[in-house]
Amino acid sequence: MTDVAKTDADKGNDKDKDGDKDYSKSISAALGVLQLTGVLAAFGFIVKFAREEFLGVSSGTWDATQLSSLAGGFAVDSATLLFAFILHLAVIVPVGLCCLLVIFGEIWIKKLFPKFLWYFQVCIYAILAIALTAVFVKDQAPAIQLRGFLTTNPVRQPDISLETADYKATNNLCRLIFGSRIADHKEQKKVFPILKGLRLTEQSARDVLNADYARSVLLCILSWIFFFAEDKTSHPKGYGRSVVFLFLVALVAVTIMLPYCYGKLIHSTSYPMALIQYTEADPLAATTTIASFQGPLISQSDTMVQVLSFKNGLPTILYIPADRLMYLHVYASEDALTYILKQQKQETREAAEQAPAGTAQDSAATRPASGATQQDSQANPGPAQKKKNKERREQ
Repeated sequence: MTDVAKTDADKGNDKDKDGDKDYSKSISAALGVLQLTGVLAAFGFIVKFAREEFLGVSSGTWDATQLSSLAGGFAVDSATLLFAFILHLAVIVPVGLCCLLVIFGEIWIKKLFPKFLWYFQVCIYAILAIALTAVFVKDQAPAIQLRGFLTTNPVRQPDISLETADYKATNNLCRLIFGSRIADHKEQKKVFPILKGLRLTEQSARDVLNADYARSVLLCILSWIFFFAEDKTSHPKGYGRSVVFLFLVALVAVTIMLPYCYGKLIHSTSYPMALIQYTEADPLAATTTIASFQGPLISQSDTMVQVLSFKNGLPTILYIPADRLMYLHVYASEDALTYILKQQKQETREAAEQAPAGTAQDSAATRPASGATQQDSQANPGPAQKKKNKERREQ
């Protein structure tokens, strides 16, 4: 009886242990989902922050739906560009050989020279740290200076008169951004001096941007895989820890900059065109008029509608409160830079058409001034004029 009772108790304990394992697995899965959600939300936040900084527009809405949409777009576009980049033989062959060299090199050294395994790992960490630093400095850091791309003068984006080293890399990004979004390069180079000398076509300029971004994604993924998959039994010690620390700093910096660069360089600048009618108050007449506008719809929320406008040679953002909105119709999309170029052409043409009429009005306005000057001279004669008048009276 005692043995049977013990057996039953053991079975009960085993069931309790199995239940605890199931609960622990469920908790671990839930924590994993929360961690993934938090990472996606953070990536969506970075993408939105970079996007608003690039455009010079603050939408003011940071809801979870928008952040998740941006994070999903970042993940899908990054994976798509990465696969398209890897499929090239010039990329997959050297990358595959390097991966095989690291894998079999670590296995071979672990079997024959286990004491030297951590030297091999330190060398790999050092190489990856140098590569990550080069990618950050060359491809990612120049994007930080791209601010207010739509709301500043596109001719001076950025200030190309400053021939400093930090602006040269940023200027190159600007050339690629303009060249990859507007197909009319001949007309574009006349308007934007920054594009002079750019020999790339629209597709090739876009390919350069995508390839630089995909290269950063590939290096970041390989670095994380090596960090988690390496043999931890012979972890580097001494100065090797300093190398690992520098590697982690570079890896975290590049990882954070991936969604930042995506929001500024890869995310499309095409927006839906909107036809809007809204009420506009006239403070002088104390009346309300109905105004209409047509342009790219930058942002729309429950409180505000933001539309890209163009006035006095500069692109601006038209803010329309939701309570003043009467009609909103959205139709085909158009690139914001193309819209700016069209508006700039139209404004220049209208100024040229109004120039002759303005010149005639100016000349007509100057005539009465000259006549008035003659009248003033007759009304207030000088000594010579007085002498002539006296001689005439005597004759």
